[in-house]
Formats: sequence, C-alpha cells, structure tokens
Amino acid sequence: MRCVCKECDFQVWKGYGEIGFGCKCGYSWLPEKYYAALDGKGTFTFSAFSTHLNTTIGTASKHGCPQCSNTLVDKNLDEITLTHCENCKGVLFNLTQSRVFFQFYKLPNYDNRALHMLSDLPFIALLFS
Repeated sequence: MRCVCKECDFQVWKGYGEIGFGCKCGYSWLPEKYYAALDGKGTFTFSAFSTHLNTTIGTASKHGCPQCSNTLVDKNLDEITLTHCENCKGVLFNLTQSRVFFQFYKLPNYDNRALHMLSDLPFIALLFS
C-alpha cells in the first residue's frame, strides 16, 4: 500500500497498542478493523467513535486513500482533526494527530516503531547484531 507521501510504501508496525501501517515520513494508516480492535482500551469506544466519525461532515483533504484511492475527508471530532475515508472507513494520521488521538482516548503506548526504523538503517543495524 503506497503512502500519501508518494515516496514510500506503508509498512506494518505495532505501536500504541495495536497494529497498523506506518511510513518513515510519519504518516500512519489505521483500517477500520484495526481501530475496532481498540474498543474498550483506555476510554475508546468503537461504536461511539465510528458513529461520530460517520455522521460528522468534513472537508475534502488533499490526500487520496491509500487503501481504495477515494478522496479522504478531514473531520473535527472533539479536540482532534482526523483524516477519514468514507468508503473503506480507515483513518490517516500524521505524527501529531496520532499522538493526540491516543492521548485523548488514554490508550496505552507500546510504540516501538522508532526503534524498528532505526534498526533498518545499515549502521544502526550493525550495533544491534
């Protein structure tokens, strides 16, 4: 799946308690079934979040959906602006949106993405081998 930065592909990563897709540029993509798995963690309730996301009117984003190529929509939810695909229901985050989302819902942070990205660099990988 191609990232919205158009330079890299999304890679599978585990962070903030659930698996999603991330890019070295800082964008991450969370398909609906992945954020549904966050239900009951912290203060996150999937049904309330999904209903709120699907009933909120937004504005067209400059990005296309990495999953289905539909135009993404920026939506203001509570204190967060999220970029959402109204077709496949995934959510695109930049680093700031991701941090705000997981802090707002008090979700545990198991983010090891940075360590994996560092270990992908040839010099750093030598240190861990």
